[in-house]
This record gives sequence, structure tokens and C-alpha cells, in this order.
Amino acid sequence: ADEDYKVTVVNDGTTTAIYVNDKKALSVKEELKSSSGVVILMSDKKDVAFDDLAAVPQQAIDDTDHVYVTKVEAKPVTVTVGAKVSIDATITPATATDKQLFFESANPEVAAVDANGVVTGVKSGTATIKVYSAEAVEPAVVSVVVSDKTEAVAAPVIKVAKAGSKKVKVSWSAVKGATSFEVYTAGSAKGAFKKVATVKTTTYTVNVTNGKVAYFKVIAVSADGKVKSVFSNTAGICIPAKVNFTKASLAGKKKVKLTWKKVAGATGYKIYRKVGKGKFKAIATVKGAKKVTFTDKKSLKKGTYTYKIVAYATIGKVTATSADSKSRKVKIK
Repeated sequence: ADEDYKVTVVNDGTTTAIYVNDKKALSVKEELKSSSGVVILMSDKKDVAFDDLAAVPQQAIDDTDHVYVTKVEAKPVTVTVGAKVSIDATITPATATDKQLFFESANPEVAAVDANGVVTGVKSGTATIKVYSAEAVEPAVVSVVVSDKTEAVAAPVIKVAKAGSKKVKVSWSAVKGATSFEVYTAGSAKGAFKKVATVKTTTYTVNVTNGKVAYFKVIAVSADGKVKSVFSNTAGICIPAKVNFTKASLAGKKKVKLTWKKVAGATGYKIYRKVGKGKFKAIATVKGAKKVTFTDKKSLKKGTYTYKIVAYATIGKVTATSADSKSRKVKIK
């Protein structure tokens, strides 16, 4: 009985691929065509040279090391009329020998696509684009939505946290319609913010200077880059420098006085103590950057007491601490 076949021919300017029922049957690389009329035809098993007049096999090419594509996948696309966006396609395995892809729009009057997979919104509506591999596998089908109305992009909500002795992590909520984010920083909440990065994730880690406040804002950007949100909320943080712990000494009967240098940017200090070979425990918080002494009067008995000091800085609702100071010991007899 007669059978119906769907035949698709895709050409990217250098290679023509022929698909039968969406499966690759043949690929012709025109740039390899010689003056004698010999072209290279690639099957899903091996590459074979044919005479294009007599169609007689001329030479079998060894493909022992050829890694074939097994799957092509691509993400849906949203674009506005007149805008351009690239198709995000992936090939499995990543080590495939021939990673060449072909693109064909089923609705070019709605969404056109070029040889590099760049989609242009032509008019509002929906379309499908097939992404073909140069291998005999099923093509990926990309759903495309073209809108003639530019939708607003919401501002992200950000927060900051210490990510190391000199590192800050800025993170924020995902935003519908946004695929990238611009990160801005300044030395004061009302200062001039400067863009420091554009990222596609919802986090950004940056080096900072100890003792200096860093403020951050983020802008969400649409997929086509044409629509940006307003600035996010402002979030600030200060990581103080390590405390210069200068002295720990007896101050009368069963009392220990601690002295240290003022730390720039600090809003206070936390005092830690351990008894003998025990663990450090917080015993006091000294509020105020200018206060640089503390006297421990907490039921000190005979033994060895070890102290260390950590500076902290609070900006808004965010508190960050310095690295631990060096420790100092005092022996009570």
C-alpha cells in the first residue's frame, strides 16, 4: 500500500539536511563538493562519498571515534514584537562530535528564526520552532509566544549576608519575565550606585573592604533586554576588621580586665571566654564602637581563663561579625 511521508529540507547556507518524518535521512555538506561532482553524504551509521550523477558509493569513511547525538532539547521562548531572543538548546551527550543545529519555524509570519537560532517576534501570536541536529534524532520542538504588549517586570527583593571574612553574598527573589539581573553598589544608602555585574542567577558574591559599609540594589531585566524593573530595596552590610586584642590581665581579686583597639565600622564587641580546656562561650556584649575595655567579674575561681573578642556591625537589620581576634590567657591562683 502507498504510504505518506513528511519530507523536510533544512539548509543553513553550507549544509543541507533532509528529514523524513522528522528523522534525519541525509545531510549534504556543499562546501565539500569537488569539481568532479563528488559530494559527501552522511548517514546515521557512517559517512559515505557518492558520485552525484551515478549515485555509486566511492569511499567509506571510518567513524570509529564519532560520538553521535542522542537527544536535542530546547526551552520555550517568549519575545515581544520586533525583539530578538536566542533559543537555549542543548545537545546530549555534551561530547557529541557534530554539534551543528538547524532551525525551522513552522510559523515564520509570527516568529522568524535565523541560522544561529535567534528568534525575531514578527506579530503577536504563538509559533513552534523545530531544532534539528545534524544526526538522526528527533528534533526539539520550541513553543514560542510573541506579545505585542511590553509587560512590566517587577523589582526583586534582595538581602545581604556575610559569606567570608571579606565576602558578601547578595541574594534576591526570582522575578517573572526576567532572565538576568543587574547588581549595583554604593558606599552610602543615598549615594551614587554603580553597576558592578550582570548575572543570570539570583545570587551574587563580591569582595568587600573590612570596616566599610557596602550598599546594594538589583534591577531585573526581561529576556529581550528591553524591559527593566525599578531598583529593588536597598540592603547594606559592614564586615568589621579583626579586633586587635592588646591585653588581658588581673584587675584585683578574681577579676580580669580586657583591652583592645577600636575597630573601624564596628557598632560593638562580643566577648568570649573558655575555662581550662573547655569550649569558648559568649559572656558579654559591649555596645558602642568607642568602648574598648571590659572587666570580667563572673565568679572567677582558681584556674586558667582564655579570652577572645569579635567585633560586630549592624546596618539596618543585618549584623555581620569580624574574624576572631587572637586569644589571650589569664591564670588565677
